[in-house]
Amino acid sequence: MDPDPLNPNPANPSPTSLHAAQTPARRNEPSFDLAAYQALPAAELLRRARDGGMEDPQPTRAELVFAVVALDVDADTTGTASGILDIRPEGFGFLRNRTHGCRAGADDVYLSPNQVQRLRLENGHEVKGVIRQPRPGERYFAMVRVDQVDGVDIDARGPSLPFQHTTPVLPGSRLTLAYPGCPPSLSVLDQLAPLGFGQRVLITAPRDAQRTALLGDIATGAIHNHPDSRFLLLLIDQAPEDAEAISRRFARSHGPVEVFASTFEEPPERHAELMRLVEARALRLVEAGNDVVLLVDSLTHLVRAHNASVPHSGKIISPGLDAHALLRPKALFCRARQAEEGPSLTIFATLLDDGGMNAAIATEFEGRANADIVLAEELIRNHVDPPIDVHRTRTRNEDNVLSQDELAAARQLRSSLEAMTNAEAVQHLASRTPTR
Repeated sequence: MDPDPLNPNPANPSPTSLHAAQTPARRNEPSFDLAAYQALPAAELLRRARDGGMEDPQPTRAELVFAVVALDVDADTTGTASGILDIRPEGFGFLRNRTHGCRAGADDVYLSPNQVQRLRLENGHEVKGVIRQPRPGERYFAMVRVDQVDGVDIDARGPSLPFQHTTPVLPGSRLTLAYPGCPPSLSVLDQLAPLGFGQRVLITAPRDAQRTALLGDIATGAIHNHPDSRFLLLLIDQAPEDAEAISRRFARSHGPVEVFASTFEEPPERHAELMRLVEARALRLVEAGNDVVLLVDSLTHLVRAHNASVPHSGKIISPGLDAHALLRPKALFCRARQAEEGPSLTIFATLLDDGGMNAAIATEFEGRANADIVLAEELIRNHVDPPIDVHRTRTRNEDNVLSQDELAAARQLRSSLEAMTNAEAVQHLASRTPTR
């Protein structure tokens, strides 16, 4: 929990030893962009901070941003900033830097409880506005004026229907993944498990399956066919190099994707906190009228993180697994829906099913998905691509997203696959890759 910025911790590093630039600036006109500093490479930030006299030998990246801004601009100069709003239990909030995983840091922007309440701001809103530097005794940049919320001018904001008050209905609009030149997994899924906006899609996989790569391919296909939708990718307990690779992939080629990642170097509390913020972000986007696709890797890691961080109830599901650990991950997955009012939230979530506690977690999610994608361990061992279990991968209520002719063709195809082995069926489906 963040302390109130008005009661600073003097042990925290401070950039006051740096010499502020003396260039005069008009107070009412923002003259710097905090996002530009946050996007600088860490090596460049460190060089500039050291040149300015910073003495801390091991500053965090956020502390470097804080220090370099103090070095470059006058104390009375205002700037612009944007970020994802994280409201703390005490009522005040912070703008978290999305580029670096929305981690709490010295470069966060503080919003007062009065600003949060008066402007009807909620967790997950993307807020943009004018900021000032900290005054003596303060620890953070402070929001002077909010200009935009989720890209809408603050004066033009209208009322929105809260997500919890929307009416869930069966998915009825097709979500297509395949495109010309796409990986074979996408064309196989389109034929085998036709999907719709608003579905809860569970991807069950052994530990050595390329789950994150499959989610990345699904996101790419959905973006290609539905560019007006919004996409969030939540990676939990990942290897640092894997998280960085997929972040660069989408930052480089797919602007609509917001990537949030925590690595296995970070504590379970960080995983749970990031899930809470990303969930709120998805709900705010739906309330704004967007079709949102949230991809999560993985529910298993989320449950394990909550199992290590939440108070235990004493109700043990399996050795070492408390019932309370499942509550928030289950609630996240069950958020997916097509709203009768128009927008939808679609969730693709991976789940490990490799015995022990992971098998117990997988059992708890059985029946909550309305589409299942199963990766077969024997196909992975035999290097069959894609390693999709044809006989267990399916979509419920597929008649809602297919025309009568498409439904008849899909059932005929499914019948023809029954006599084949998984490997034969996958190869047959891959050979029928659509060209559209």
